[in-house]
Amino acid sequence: DLSIGADILCRAALLDEFADASGAYFDNDMGGFGQPHSAARDMPHV
Repeated sequence: DLSIGADILCRAALLDEFADASGAYFDNDMGGFGQPHSAARDMPHV
């Protein structure tokens, strides 16, 4: 559903909840900030 991603982008651009989120991972399934998958933190894998 593209509207979910569009809503997140709008919130990130306009709301204070993302003010300190630079470099943080937003988990769409959880609906909040969390840890990225371990493969995303493994530089040789990336």
